[in-house]
Amino acid sequence: MNTSENNIKINCYTVKKSLFPGTHFKKEAGYKTVIFYFSPKHFESRVNNFWLVLSSEEKERARKFHFSRDKNNYIVCHALLRLVIAQTLNLPPSEIIIHTGSNNKPYLEGNSLYFNLSHTEGTGAIAISEKNNIGIDVEKINPAIDYAAIYGSHYTKEEQKLLKETPNPEECFYLLWTRKEALLKAIGIGLHTDLQQINVGGRENRIHKSAFARHSGAMISNSYSIYSKKIDGCFLSVACPDKSAIDFVNLTGKNITQIL
Repeated sequence: MNTSENNIKINCYTVKKSLFPGTHFKKEAGYKTVIFYFSPKHFESRVNNFWLVLSSEEKERARKFHFSRDKNNYIVCHALLRLVIAQTLNLPPSEIIIHTGSNNKPYLEGNSLYFNLSHTEGTGAIAISEKNNIGIDVEKINPAIDYAAIYGSHYTKEEQKLLKETPNPEECFYLLWTRKEALLKAIGIGLHTDLQQINVGGRENRIHKSAFARHSGAMISNSYSIYSKKIDGCFLSVACPDKSAIDFVNLTGKNITQIL
C-alpha cells in the first residue's frame, strides 16, 4: 500500500460560531482540535476493505465479538481512526502504530499528534490535535436508565443540584457524564478516579489545572475547557486546553473516499 492509495478525502468546514451551548471558541488560538463524527452504518459496505487497515491486535479483538453488528462497529471505528491519522500525518495506514499507555490512553511513539476515539450505539467520534492532550466521549441517551441511582456517587454537589433543577434530568445526566469522561481521558487519569472530586457543571466551562492537584498520577500543565453537543440522540463532549479552536466534521459515505 502506498500513501496515495490510502488517502481519505474529507469535505471539512470550520465552525464559524459556537455549536456548543454556553461556550465560545477562541479565535486567537494558535492550534486547533478537529472532531470527526460519524455513523458506522454508513460504512458497512466498506467493512472488508477497512479490515485490511487494522493491526493484527485489532483484528484479534474484532474476532472476539459475538455479534456481527458489534464486530463491524469496532472495525469501522478503529479503521477510520487509522485513516484519519494517516491523512493528518501524510503516511500510509500500515505505518501507523498505536500504542497504549497508562489508563489505556493511546499514543504514537515518536510523534506529537494527539488523538482520541469514542463510540456508542450508532455513533462514533474521533478528536485530533497536533499540539496537546485531548479527550472525547459520546454516549447515546437512554431514557430508561436509572440515573438517580448513579449520580449520587459520581457527581459533585453542584452537579447534583443541576440535575435536580433541570427539566430534562436524563439528558443532563448524559451531558455531565460525557463531560467528565472526556476530561479524564484528556488528562489521562481514567474513570477509576473519584468522579466527585471534579466538577464539570460550572457556568464558566473552564476546569483550572489546580483542580487536578490531588491526583498524583496526573501531569497537568494546562487548564481545560469542555465543549458539548447533542447530536443524533447522543451527547458528545470534547475536552481540550484553553485557546484551542475547533473544526467539526461529519464523516459520511459520500464525503470520504477510500481506495484500497
